[in-house]
Amino acid sequence: MMPINAAEWIGLVHAPLLVIGGAHRRVQHANAAAAALLASDPAGQALSQLIGDFAAGRLAAILDQTLPADELVLDCVLPTGTAKLGFRFARPAGADVTVLTLAQHAAADTGPHPPVVDWSRLLQTVVERLPVGVEIYDSGFNELYANRVSDDLFLYDDTPLRPHHDAWWERAFPDPDVRGRAIEEWQRLIQVARANQDGVLRTEWEVVCRDGANRIIQFRLRIIGDTYVVVFWDVTDRRRLEEEFRRLAGTDALTETFNRRRFFETGRSEFHLAELSGQHLCLLMLDMDRFKKVNDQFGHGAGDTVLKEVAARCRAILRQNDIIARMGGEEFAILLPGADKDYGARIAQRLMAAIRSEPITSGALAFHVQASIGIAVRQSDDANLEAMLERADRALYLAKARGRSRIVIGDSTLRS
Repeated sequence: MMPINAAEWIGLVHAPLLVIGGAHRRVQHANAAAAALLASDPAGQALSQLIGDFAAGRLAAILDQTLPADELVLDCVLPTGTAKLGFRFARPAGADVTVLTLAQHAAADTGPHPPVVDWSRLLQTVVERLPVGVEIYDSGFNELYANRVSDDLFLYDDTPLRPHHDAWWERAFPDPDVRGRAIEEWQRLIQVARANQDGVLRTEWEVVCRDGANRIIQFRLRIIGDTYVVVFWDVTDRRRLEEEFRRLAGTDALTETFNRRRFFETGRSEFHLAELSGQHLCLLMLDMDRFKKVNDQFGHGAGDTVLKEVAARCRAILRQNDIIARMGGEEFAILLPGADKDYGARIAQRLMAAIRSEPITSGALAFHVQASIGIAVRQSDDANLEAMLERADRALYLAKARGRSRIVIGDSTLRS
């Protein structure tokens, strides 16, 4: 430790001296020369209060290492303005303090000093103008601060001056069931955040905003001491674009039905669901009769027109939860969740009737189109969707072999 009369001998030194100690890097002693240079009484103050955050941070990093022998020159923020100060370091043997000798250096330019930065006001201005919402709450979840983006999204007309976070839920989630699930998730996030205050937690909800529009908002939560900080932003456009990309990746570009890959992804899920629940599941394989002649004689443009119209007529017959996919060429797979053999047969008859109901025109051409259909229903010993698909394919083959434009229902005898 420094001797008891340390303050006395420090006061006798003409060069500006600071004695720094403690975990918070506060000034324990300072002489008159240091007070004059820093334009304030340094005793008891933190370095950041005397020379600004940047210079104090540089000094703090050095004080934790082996002290340099050379002078360190830093641009400092003093109460009177900015100044370039030199620092030399010494650490008395056996002491837990560091002695800094200060010297003022001439600035590189002779222009006026820039004004002292009010960091608190600058920080508030920056947060206020961020393109994301920022809200700060006390330990009781009473709002302490909300920036402009937060107000734009969630400052409802009847919001109180100092709202509690609980008041937001009913406006953001009008549906009680959805609101209940969101609150449960939020409470779990709070528990995790309290247990790990170094972590940043994330969730995403579709909420009703100030203007009455539904938007998808991503929220980030962190607890700092007894303060809750919530940062959020609107990801609606991004999520819709991602959904559109997913839709396009699983959609046949010509007919706008599912493509083969998406059929198997969705179909396997439906098969698994039917397997667990014991519900019926019916699969139809539909193939255009003599379609190759259309392409060969009239070109692929005419063939494309026929395929698009056939897909449209099929969609008009099917339910909203039914699945239709173009498997390749002129072949379509149609999956009917909850449908038994009789229902599947009726739908197949309606599909064939719709397809041949009237000619399909392409320019001056008119095509009388027909189709054949093979049907398979899920059986208890089917291992997967592919087993159904194999039976439906064989039934379709028989329909073609028996003269086309007909329906064949596959059973266990059609297994390979």
